[in-house]
Parts: sequence; C-alpha cells; structure tokens
Amino acid sequence: MTLIAERTETAVDLALTVDQGGGVAGLAATVSIRDGATDGSYLDFSDMTFKAAGWITKAAALTDLGGGHYRRALDLTAVTNLPSGGELSLEFTATGAVTAAARESLLLVASFLDIPAQAAADTQAAILSDATPFAGADVAAILADTDSLDTTKITAARAASLDELDAANIPADVDTLLARLTALRAANLDELTAARLSELDAANLPADVAAILSDTNAIKLRVDGELVDVAKFLGLVIGDPVTHTPTTITAGARTWSVGIVGSTITVSRLT
Repeated sequence: MTLIAERTETAVDLALTVDQGGGVAGLAATVSIRDGATDGSYLDFSDMTFKAAGWITKAAALTDLGGGHYRRALDLTAVTNLPSGGELSLEFTATGAVTAAARESLLLVASFLDIPAQAAADTQAAILSDATPFAGADVAAILADTDSLDTTKITAARAASLDELDAANIPADVDTLLARLTALRAANLDELTAARLSELDAANLPADVAAILSDTNAIKLRVDGELVDVAKFLGLVIGDPVTHTPTTITAGARTWSVGIVGSTITVSRLT
C-alpha cells in the first residue's frame, strides 16, 4: 500500500493494524522512516533529521488505540532535511504476544495537483529525453506548430468560420434552414434517390442523349391521313428539293426562315 501526502502536511497518519483473526492489542509497536532513495538514511525522531548514523531515536513508538490498531502522526514541516526524492519507506515492527513487521511507502507531492515531487532537473530530463514516448523532438515540433497557429493554421477566413459555430449563431442558422426547407422542397429532395442519381453517371448520359435525338428524329406529323416525318412535311409545304433556299413563313405575329440543305433543316425566327 502507498500513502500520499503533501510535503507541507503537519499530521500524516502513520498507522499499523495487527490482526490474527482479531485485533492484537498490547504490543510494543514502532515505526522507522527511511529515505526511499537510500539504503541507510533514516529519520532521527529526536531532532527530526535524516542521517546515516548516530541516531538517538531511530524507531518511534506508536500509540496503541486498542483492537490491534496503532498510530503516530508525522509533521513533515518539522523535518529539517526532508529528502528531495518523492518516496519515504515506513518500516513498522511490533513485539509482544506476537511479533510482526510491515513496510509501507509514503509518496510525497508538492501538491495533490502536482506530479510526485522530484528534482526539477530530473523531471525536465525525463520529459525531454528521447528514451520516453513523449520525446524532445516531439516537444520541439509541438512548439513550432503552436508558434505558427496565428499565421498558417488559424487564418482570418478559418477564424470567421469558427465564429459561425458560436452558440448564438447556430440556432438562427437552424431556424433559417427550417424556414427554407418547405414541404414542397422536402418532397423534391425525397425524389433524389440513389437509383435516380445513378442515372446521371457518365456512362448513362450519352445513351440518354442519343435516345432523345432518336425520339426527336422519329417525330411524325399526320398529313392527309398519312404519318410523315418533319423533313417530308416541310418538303410538302415548301417543296422537296435536295437544297432549298430559305423560305419565309409567317404564323401569327412571328416570322420564320426555313431552309433545307441535304438532311439538315435550318429554322430561324426572324420576328
């Protein structure tokens, strides 16, 4: 188990529970605190200083709360040389009716909003090291991209487009869309099925145009009970030469010029 405490905490709860099918009370329980970065630097509770030798009180007594529970409060601000590393090792012992030993880690943080406390230089080296997934090259690239946001990424046009996504604009835009999407227009949109849109494929259009031209050429007019094509009808009206100079035909307020050259019929409106 790991405890977490801010480095400025004045009452860190150091607790030990001894249980053998029920709490064991009446034991002589102590705690020693070792700098987790070392093998032999322990806190001397007599002067609240970490040292490697010459301790007066290396193991401090815990208060017996009954029921097998023992505790002691630790004031971190009273430690004269609190290690810069982020971890302390809590080493518990209990003697008496039973003998027990336990170990627990105390993780120190500058603030519960911060990462575990460690030297600033080590933190920077860990972040910028190419040995980590978030490498120094990545940081440089991120900074470069951030610097270029104003000039190359967030242009004036893009900024204006983003402004359109403002909460005040979207409802008005939706209202405008709904007002324009009348029932008639909605029905027309419903006609745009995938099957009908596929008819506009490049492979279909030439065939469709050819069919229209074929249908147009096949138009027949009934003359004296006989169905004749348009060219023959005009031939009956204005003569049927292979080549015919334009003839003027008046119909109502309109005047037309009609000419035939081979199989080509030219019709032009004059007035």
